[in-house]
Amino acid sequence: MMEIIQEKLNANDIIGLTGLLAHADRSVREEAAQALASLGEDSLEPLGGCVGHELPSVREHVAQIIGEMRSPKGTETLIRLLKDSDKWVKLASLASLGRIRDSRCLPAVAEILEAPEPRVRETAARVLGEIGDRQAVKHLIGLLGDPDNYVRETAARSLGDLADARAVEPLLPLLTDANSYVREATARSLGRIGDARAIAALLSDAVDRDDYVREAVVQALGRIGDRRAVDQLRLMLADPDRLVREEAAAALARMGVSLAPAEFGYGKEPAAVPAQPAVAEPESAAAAGTPSGTQLAPATDAAAAATGGKKKKTPKAPAAKAAPGGKKKAAKPGKTAGKLKPAKPEKAAKKEKTAAETKKKTSGKGVKKTK
Repeated sequence: MMEIIQEKLNANDIIGLTGLLAHADRSVREEAAQALASLGEDSLEPLGGCVGHELPSVREHVAQIIGEMRSPKGTETLIRLLKDSDKWVKLASLASLGRIRDSRCLPAVAEILEAPEPRVRETAARVLGEIGDRQAVKHLIGLLGDPDNYVRETAARSLGDLADARAVEPLLPLLTDANSYVREATARSLGRIGDARAIAALLSDAVDRDDYVREAVVQALGRIGDRRAVDQLRLMLADPDRLVREEAAAALARMGVSLAPAEFGYGKEPAAVPAQPAVAEPESAAAAGTPSGTQLAPATDAAAAATGGKKKKTPKAPAAKAAPGGKKKAAKPGKTAGKLKPAKPEKAAKKEKTAAETKKKTSGKGVKKTK
């Protein structure tokens, strides 16, 4: 069958390839779809004739093929397919419109935002952000109150893609949404819009219980660059999450705030770490659990202080093998631990010679010779 598809492709038989979209074998349908996509805009007209095909799978393939072409000439066909009764056909059409990014489809996509399936509404919200036309802002704002979490999250992200200041006020209430993904998407979008009206709400959300939300808030504060956030960002240097601390340091640097090498947490100098007492070198490094000649590292450096004051761990020496009974037995100085002492070669040879002579003497006794 693949040879037949190749023959039709070589002969530019678009009608024949279109007919194979209804083949019972899925692999044949997919190969035919790829062949039609490779022919480009020449196959658009025959594909448009398949919009009313009885098989939903054929109509879905038509939408996918047009999306692969990325040609605005296929927009009208995709708009027609948006009104299809099959959910998967509508989803394929939306995805292809997002690839083509033709603003002419905005009214049709806005209309499908009223679809009963949450998956369709979510995909439509994402496509509106991908198209990049700010005429979609009002439609996306209308989705911020959708009962589905994924729809609200995607609408918030798409508003960030469009970066229109009209979305700031409608987005602010979502910083306290019950769903953490919605709160995170909202914070990131407010940062991308970059409007200082969001500062107060973002500062209130900086204590969110979710690590990803706090990281998004800190990033947004850094993007906006309002110096009212400096004190809160200094506090975030002591956040229990490493990514939040790193984003806080980066945001302060972006705002031109210089940090002292030892600055940590609430903007105060960290408490001095007491000096470690000198430890006598043990007789055996393995017995002490530390490699011979290893010194204890100093408390922290500036980089560690900025990221939470964590020290690098000193590698431990391999533990000695446990002796029977569960106790560890340290190796004695000058001897190799865990190895058996080899037998001396002269003793082993003497032992073998004695055994051979004994066998020879006993083998001739008690046996009578027969004539």
